[in-house]
Amino acid sequence: MTKTKTTKRALLGSVIALALCFTMLLGTTYAWFTDSAASSGNIIKSGTLNIDLLVKGGATGYTDYTSVKASNAAVFDYDKWEPGYASVAFAKVTTTGNLAVKYSLTIAAESGTVSDLANVIDVYYAAEEKTVSTRADITTQLTRIGTLSDVISGAVTIDDTLIPGSDTEDYATIALVMQTTAGNQYQNLAIGDSFTIKVIAGQAEYESDTFGTDYDAGSVYGN
Repeated sequence: MTKTKTTKRALLGSVIALALCFTMLLGTTYAWFTDSAASSGNIIKSGTLNIDLLVKGGATGYTDYTSVKASNAAVFDYDKWEPGYASVAFAKVTTTGNLAVKYSLTIAAESGTVSDLANVIDVYYAAEEKTVSTRADITTQLTRIGTLSDVISGAVTIDDTLIPGSDTEDYATIALVMQTTAGNQYQNLAIGDSFTIKVIAGQAEYESDTFGTDYDAGSVYGN
């Protein structure tokens, strides 16, 4: 009888001890092999495409380059054109963004019908600021690129690119000259009611992604 009681006490003690062990295990966690690695400082930020057109000379009266965004000044503004008349202006295209841009310098009629007068006004151009002190300098310092009609229609374009960090500004000299052979039929005509000289820009094929620089090869110009 005494042996049986002792055995029961021993079993009861074992059960209690086992229960205490389970209780203690409930407050612990299993240990597993673990590791970690992290990449910090990742950045996703869109770039900036920002372009401006600055002008001087012509009808602006500016002796320093002035942004047309701020002034809206007319570069060519004269109502007594006649055979032989010439007007010379200077332009500067700049970018302050961080994306490479392609741009086109355009001349477009704002309203009205572009008359035949545009056919007898020659456009001379140089992709830099040239010294044009005499009429002869127009033909020796600049290159005739077509008539004003050609430029307005888009048959002749003035295109280039700007690369931030290495090439952020381009200069140009533009001269308009009325042909000396223009006859009386070109009196009292106008190039539409008015026209606009502006720069339109788009993404240039320059920056690279995983596969190369061609992801924006088909980009279009702005408006």
